[in-house]
Amino acid sequence: MPRKSPDAAESVMERAQRLGIPVDAPLSVKDKARLLGIPVKAVEAWEKSRTVIDDAIEWVVHTPPEERLRWLLRFAAETLDTLSTDERITRWERLRTFMVHHATSRRVVGPMPDALLRRLHQEIGRGLRAIVGEQGGCWEIPVPLCFRVYRSSPRLQTGPKGAVTAPEQTRFHVQWDFGENEEGSILAGVIHMVQDVGTRLRGCVECGAPFLAVKRQIYCGKHCSQRSRDKAKQEAKGARA
Repeated sequence: MPRKSPDAAESVMERAQRLGIPVDAPLSVKDKARLLGIPVKAVEAWEKSRTVIDDAIEWVVHTPPEERLRWLLRFAAETLDTLSTDERITRWERLRTFMVHHATSRRVVGPMPDALLRRLHQEIGRGLRAIVGEQGGCWEIPVPLCFRVYRSSPRLQTGPKGAVTAPEQTRFHVQWDFGENEEGSILAGVIHMVQDVGTRLRGCVECGAPFLAVKRQIYCGKHCSQRSRDKAKQEAKGARA
C-alpha cells in the first residue's frame, strides 16, 4: 500500500473518527477497507502478499543453506499442476529469495507469471540432473548475461612529497549480472548455492534423480535401492538358467 504523508495520516485519523472506527486496537479487514476507501478484496490481497513475503524472508533467515538446497530438490520433483494457488505463491516467493542482486537489479514484487514459474521448475530440474549425471556434467543458464570489467585501482596516486605517479599495479574487477532479468537472477542464485553447499549432492545410480547423500549413499531412496537389487536377482536367475 502507498506510504501516507503526515498530512494524509492526519486526515485518515479524522476519517476514522467520522466513521466510528476505533484506532486504538488492531483493525479488521473491513475497517481497513472503509478507512482507506478501497474494496475489501484489495486489502485481503495486499495483506496476503505481505504475509507470504514475510514468511519467505523468515524462511531464508532461519533455514540453513543445505536445507534450502534440499527444498529446491523437492520443488524440482513436484508436479506444479497439483499445487493450490497458495502453494504456488509460496513457491515463487521462496524462489525469489535465491536471486543474485547487483547494482542494476531490483527486488521483484507481485505475482510471478505462470510461464516463468514453469520455466524455472523445468530448468532447475533439468540443470540439477545434468550436473550430477555423467562425469563432466554441465548446466548452462539459457538467459542473457552481462559482464562488466572495472578498474578497481586508482589511475594516478600522489606520493608523500606530492609527486603524482601511477600505481605499481593496475587492478581490475569483473562483475556479471542479469539486470532486471528475474529468471536469470534466480537461476544464478541456485547455481551459487549448489557451488557453496552442494558437496553432498549426487545423482541416483538407478533413476538419475539428484539428492543429498548420507556418507557414500548412491541411491536416492529405498525404492530405487530395492529396484536395483531386484534387477540384480533377475539377472542372476537368467545367468543360471
